[in-house]
Amino acid sequence: MIQMVPVMTQEDIVDLSELAGEIWREFFPGIITKEQVEYMLDMFLSPEALKEQIEAGTEAFFIEDEDGNDIGFTVVRPDYEDGRLFLSKIYLKQSERGKGRSTQAMNFLEALTFARGLDKIWLTVNRNNDTAIPVYKHRGFQVIEEKAGDIGEGYVMDDYIMELDLRNPVEAV
Repeated sequence: MIQMVPVMTQEDIVDLSELAGEIWREFFPGIITKEQVEYMLDMFLSPEALKEQIEAGTEAFFIEDEDGNDIGFTVVRPDYEDGRLFLSKIYLKQSERGKGRSTQAMNFLEALTFARGLDKIWLTVNRNNDTAIPVYKHRGFQVIEEKAGDIGEGYVMDDYIMELDLRNPVEAV
């Protein structure tokens, strides 16, 4: 059974940034270039970027295994006006995938969504992420939009926007 541990201190933020770098560098090459991985880590998951996001209302959690080891993380942002939780990031170390841990983390996120008074979870996922997309669809997420956006330095995020309506779940694929 996993535990979801809030990122609270500057030391936690630095640890999360290091964990993100480890996971992203092993996961994303083949989907995006190594250069884009490094650019995105710097832009979105550096200690400075994470601190700024958390100060603006984003919530981050370590995913810990039964022994208290950090095996992944998730970053979310409640949008109270829209009634949705934005699932910005959810990642597990390679060695922890396929063990039901993402299901446990998603159960936590669904409970968090309700606890925040929200009823939908949405996310963006790279259109070429053939690992994550089937997992999200199996969970009941549906593609609601396709979006390509320039993130600077000539890099583009080419994503699906997916949403899970917790009030009216659809049958998972």
